[in-house]
Amino acid sequence: MLIPDNAYSALNRHLLQHRRALEALGLTLRRSTDPQAFARDRRRLIELDGGVGYVHPAFDPEKSLLQQGELQWLGAYAPADTRAGLDVVAVSAVRLYAHESIHHLFQSRRIWGDRVTGGAGELDPVEPVDLAWPADARRLVGRLMLGGGMDVAPTWRGNDIGTHLMQVLRALAVRDWLPDVIWGMHTRPKRENAMVFDRFGYSRSEVSFTAETRPSPGVDGRGPRHPVEVLSWVTLPEYLDYLAGLDTRDGALGSRKRGSGSPEHDDRLADDHALVEAREHHAAE
Repeated sequence: MLIPDNAYSALNRHLLQHRRALEALGLTLRRSTDPQAFARDRRRLIELDGGVGYVHPAFDPEKSLLQQGELQWLGAYAPADTRAGLDVVAVSAVRLYAHESIHHLFQSRRIWGDRVTGGAGELDPVEPVDLAWPADARRLVGRLMLGGGMDVAPTWRGNDIGTHLMQVLRALAVRDWLPDVIWGMHTRPKRENAMVFDRFGYSRSEVSFTAETRPSPGVDGRGPRHPVEVLSWVTLPEYLDYLAGLDTRDGALGSRKRGSGSPEHDDRLADDHALVEAREHHAAE
């Protein structure tokens, strides 16, 4: 589908609002399609947190075959304390599965990594996952945009940086990819406290499996990390409606007059969020 002009305007205003919140903290934003650079900066955040956390296999080039154009990520950086350049403050990533089924990604366990040990080829058959999803979750197919890989440096937490970063990246990726479904995997507390709805804008959230039905990892380690995982999703039309609702709740933001009356656009995106090569990232080097 094409994004209608009014929905595009709401998307752009949403992007601007969250980008400016990050810039107000003195952070520099950089967007990239290099999975190796993402893994490097994500692991740098793990180091800063004393080794707590991990890179989800779907975004880890050591675990998944990430083709050109399938992954993009956004990093927030601050001046380094002890050296020249910038140090990573937070990262967030999205991955596009084109012409795919979420049900198949789980049943094949490709969601937990699809890089075959020892060379190219098909993944070995695995025990099917006993999913608790309703029928409509099993029918989610098409251009699927998975969000995840987010982390924030410990000393920067408490500023909603992760939320702002995710919202900017999601808006940019929606404009680039026009996905049919935006989805993510979450822990049960995020669903129970409504975070997946209020903060992330998902329209549905369903438990994938419980501790009792959780599939055991295969011999290659592919399998869930948490005893209970939740699948959350929103279709593109629902996401655009969600942004329109935010415009309404923000009062005059959606209707404020700007010069000739045309919506405000991010004229600096070409510079601020230009795709950069891995060598241009100074974090964690």
